[in-house]
Amino acid sequence: MNFKLSVLAAVTALMLPAAAANAVVIGSSDGGNCYPFMCNDSGTSVGQSIHYQQIYLGSLFGGPSSFDTISFSSWTGSGTVLGGTYAISFSTTSAAIGAGYPIGPLANTAGFFTGTLGGAVGASFSITGTSYDFNPADGNLVMDIVVTNQDNVPNGSGNSYNWADYTGVQTTRAYDLSGRTSNGLGALVTEFNTVGTVPEPTTWALMIAGFGMVGLAARRRRVGAYYPS
Repeated sequence: MNFKLSVLAAVTALMLPAAAANAVVIGSSDGGNCYPFMCNDSGTSVGQSIHYQQIYLGSLFGGPSSFDTISFSSWTGSGTVLGGTYAISFSTTSAAIGAGYPIGPLANTAGFFTGTLGGAVGASFSITGTSYDFNPADGNLVMDIVVTNQDNVPNGSGNSYNWADYTGVQTTRAYDLSGRTSNGLGALVTEFNTVGTVPEPTTWALMIAGFGMVGLAARRRRVGAYYPS
């Protein structure tokens, strides 16, 4: 392999994802909780049912990454997601685990999913949306869910539950339920299907330098070329 091809191979390697797809599960499975997918305590199926926020310890991701699918497990092995419209977004924050409602300040906010959900689910259910790039250097991760026109199924009336974290070490929740706000334990155990990593600035610098070396090598070959007569 000549010098030009060697450099090109090195640069190409830098452009490849730094890590394969991986599942990051955040939260300790200590019990069940039904907000915001499996019960509606607003008393109505019209308008906003709940504004739910959940904060995750950013360092648990291990580094810059992106995800396009989130999953939640059923506490009882199966269950029902209440019909309604769910608007899900993600942000970063300097706030710590246990922050009160509303969690903030928020930065790097991006929409993840907006649409209708509902129906019977098995041991777990997943939501796939627009890929979100997360860098733990920006702080902790916040999931924000606004639910509207949700089936009117109060907690304790035969609704289902998801696995939830009651330690408050890795994740906590905060929410507004028809004007009543609360925060603390019971955040949903969440699995993030990471799909790659965000290149560090040093990686981009190496890539640019590598392309420059390829161009320089090509120029030198043209200048020093010998063509027999």
